[in-house]
Amino acid sequence: MGENTFLDKTLMDGKVHHEKHTYFCHKDGSRFPVEYVSSPIFQEEGEQIGAVITFRDMTEQKRTEELLRKSDMLSAVGQLAAGVAHEIRNPLTSLKGFLQLIKPSTGKENYYMEIMQDELKRIEHIVDEFLFVAKPKVSQFELKSMSAIVSSTVDLLQPQARLNNVEIRTNLNSRLPLVYCNQHQMKQVFINIIKNAMEAMIDGGILHIETDYISALQMVRIRFNDEGCGIPPERIPKLAEPFYSTKEKGTGLGLMVTYKIIETHSGDIQFRSRPDRGTTVDILLPASRHEDENAEDEKNSTDMDHGNDKLKGDKESQDNCQLERHGKDRDKR
Repeated sequence: MGENTFLDKTLMDGKVHHEKHTYFCHKDGSRFPVEYVSSPIFQEEGEQIGAVITFRDMTEQKRTEELLRKSDMLSAVGQLAAGVAHEIRNPLTSLKGFLQLIKPSTGKENYYMEIMQDELKRIEHIVDEFLFVAKPKVSQFELKSMSAIVSSTVDLLQPQARLNNVEIRTNLNSRLPLVYCNQHQMKQVFINIIKNAMEAMIDGGILHIETDYISALQMVRIRFNDEGCGIPPERIPKLAEPFYSTKEKGTGLGLMVTYKIIETHSGDIQFRSRPDRGTTVDILLPASRHEDENAEDEKNSTDMDHGNDKLKGDKESQDNCQLERHGKDRDKR
């Protein structure tokens, strides 16, 4: 029903007519939802002299309603996933235990056993992701060095990187302020980002990882920059959605878990990417304001050997207080 009909009706009966479910078109042909109201105009004496139609763009309201609908659906899916995950975990534990008891007699049997154990670990990892999405655990936060956590994560993934012809280059600032975090969750975030980067570089390439401090924001930044296939701009907003994956065998939970972990740490994660131009991922985390505790960062980070700045202490300053020693230290590359 068009707006002229509503206007005619109002002029004829002097009543308000309201239409909620209709669409208008933009110049480019795309449609958007609107509601409009046709109202009579009266003189002071009560005589009707005309009518007016007001229009309201309902795009944002419709979007909010859709988000609420999805939220309710995800809540139900989460409860179901938690129950299913717990039921799956019990037989998984039994299978893993009995596999370890079986002693293979040949090298071929041993090879098959390793494949089965790897697949069981993969299922267990998917179950863990379901449980995290459905029922996140209460996390214990401690002051930790982001550079140290990144360094240990890189050490863990170096063998896999070499197999994929990926070189990981790091520039990790060992004097960053500490961050209140759950170390295991942050390591999981870094593993997810690094593995995604390696999978994006099908023919190999270089993954740059650096850490620094954004003083204006009082945030510690961890940046990952790969030379992979990139992500189309229209897909970036969907990366945090559950079960959304660009990979054929992906569950769509890895990045959602990553987003949830960063959210629980009051941080932010940003993606910048173009197809065939690689992807840059920035993770921002609030720095601790405890200056005395931040001094421990140097001690926790000096074992990093991936292109980091290494500290060289002056012999004569070793007996001085820690503040003086920091002042005399100089970078060695």
